[in-house]
Amino acid sequence: MDAPSQPKVLLSPHPRLLGWQEHERLLLLLLGCPLVLLGSCLFHAAATSDASAAVAPWVCSLIGFTAAGPGVVLLLVAGLAHWRARGARQKLGELFEGPWTVDRWSPPRARDLLGAAWVTPLVCGVMSLALLGPFTYVTFEQGSDRLYALLADLIPLGLFGLAGYRFGRAFKYRGGSLSYSGFPLPTSAPIALTYTPPRALRGAGAGVLRCALRCVAQEITVNRERGGKRLVSEELSCEARSFRLSALEETLELEFVLPPGALGTELQGEAIRFYELEVSAEVEGIDYRAVYLLPVYVV
Repeated sequence: MDAPSQPKVLLSPHPRLLGWQEHERLLLLLLGCPLVLLGSCLFHAAATSDASAAVAPWVCSLIGFTAAGPGVVLLLVAGLAHWRARGARQKLGELFEGPWTVDRWSPPRARDLLGAAWVTPLVCGVMSLALLGPFTYVTFEQGSDRLYALLADLIPLGLFGLAGYRFGRAFKYRGGSLSYSGFPLPTSAPIALTYTPPRALRGAGAGVLRCALRCVAQEITVNRERGGKRLVSEELSCEARSFRLSALEETLELEFVLPPGALGTELQGEAIRFYELEVSAEVEGIDYRAVYLLPVYVV
């Protein structure tokens, strides 16, 4: 077992049992209500203005939709998070088998946390383009500050580029999957996993496929001097296996032995602890990287 490394940010954030915390749900409400109010005002302005107004009615409507849409989504997410947290708390009082009975798992197969990483920048790019597009239109119509408008349009272009890169990586390495022998995986027994590598990796050259099992602790720390919060991840343990890409089989049987007294998964509260399997390989073009969250518990 490798020695624990210095605290560092790995992946942020992993799913927790109760999802959004209480203060985070309140923040969603504080952000969503003004956006809905702003969108409603812009819709009203578009409905009462005529075609000779300084800003075309369709521009006001588009900006109103861009503001009200995310606001409604934030309010729905806050309501859903509150409903799920309430149900989870009730279920915690009813079940005594173990914490894995209420955590959000889909046994017996793990999901690659990076597989859909392209969705977030794509959605942000569409929303920023819908918000900045009308302002760019108005700026060019009035003939002022065109340079600033063009610089602002670089934001959605950058987001679209990031989404395209991540989508290309997900499409190239589609087909990879990970399954585990039982549920949950006890810390007292060897962690037995079956990994199916993507076809694009089989015979990809003289590289090496690295499979690393990590135990990671994450905690939100508050900087009292500067203010603000920072998510800090500490790698508690790491054990790796390596395979040559030129000799990869259709499935790889992985087995990891945890040290005596190993801690289990804890997905509740501000400080969480989890196990993840990172599979990576450096190849020509886009490198491969996948991360799977594992249900390792003290049984």
